[in-house]
Amino acid sequence: MAAKKYLAPLIGILLLVCNAVSCGGGSPAVPPIPTETSTDYNFVSSIETLCSEDIAVLGDTLYIADGPGGLKIVDLSNRSSPVLIGTEQTAYAFRIYIYKQHLYLCDSSEGLKIYSIESPLNPVLRWSVDTDWATSVVFHNGNMFLGDFYKGIRIYNVGNPASPELLEVIDSTIARDITFLNGFLLVSNKQTGLNIYNYDPQTASYRTYSFDTLGNYEDIVGYNNYAIISRNDCPSSLYVFNVKNFNNIRTSGVYNPARFIDGLTRCEEHLMVACGEDGLIIYDLNGLPELSDGYQIDTPGYVRRAKMNDGYLYIADMASVQVYSQVITGGDQ
Repeated sequence: MAAKKYLAPLIGILLLVCNAVSCGGGSPAVPPIPTETSTDYNFVSSIETLCSEDIAVLGDTLYIADGPGGLKIVDLSNRSSPVLIGTEQTAYAFRIYIYKQHLYLCDSSEGLKIYSIESPLNPVLRWSVDTDWATSVVFHNGNMFLGDFYKGIRIYNVGNPASPELLEVIDSTIARDITFLNGFLLVSNKQTGLNIYNYDPQTASYRTYSFDTLGNYEDIVGYNNYAIISRNDCPSSLYVFNVKNFNNIRTSGVYNPARFIDGLTRCEEHLMVACGEDGLIIYDLNGLPELSDGYQIDTPGYVRRAKMNDGYLYIADMASVQVYSQVITGGDQ
């Protein structure tokens, strides 16, 4: 009787197994368990510099704003062994931008210089303008906005980079750094904090919004509805502002990730925070308004600025430029 009690279930199990084998064999397909994506950076090489402030990459060419060392041009055909091709003399090469086959160099007290880089390894100076202290450049709708520490913002049409047309001067601000966000010009003003301009190129007029706070404001980055500004007070800090409503700008967070914060750069969805002797911290901007779980890289020098391009990370580390490869593991890799 006991044998009959367990026989029917046993036969049922055997039939299920036989059915599975006859319909293709083995067990039913189980979807793979997704794994988290992890990003690391491996050191590749370095280029000796005098006082590297900023970098820009175009294909296999690296441009270095080397402070008193001028504008350096480096062949990156072999990133494991970069080759210095030449140097353009400058006053103090501070910031670099690439826009439509031209390189725009903020040369501090000598203003802005525009180079043609149709032949990337042989930049040719096309135009320059003298300002008191050129700090930053941003492009919007075919116009160039040039920030100056002492003379505010100059707006140029750069349809012809060899002869830009001056459209307007906004001299009521001290522009430490500038960027565009959602069609508005955001200015990090060393005296009055965050300034926002709604510029109309048709009428050459603008409306100003401001969020006045005292502090040593430095670089600014915009992403979605947030503006991030570095402050070099004691202690250094990152301020995150919600700027969705310009009439009601709010502070969403204040962070102190390191002793020094020297420069901010946005590379796609990443925020690169240059922390001087404390190295580089990389944040995922999709986590805003929070800045957490930053990836930190310790470098041999003093990080001034960093940028990512085509799977490589370039760090202006004052006495050198450090090159790292980006390695992504997990996920769908």
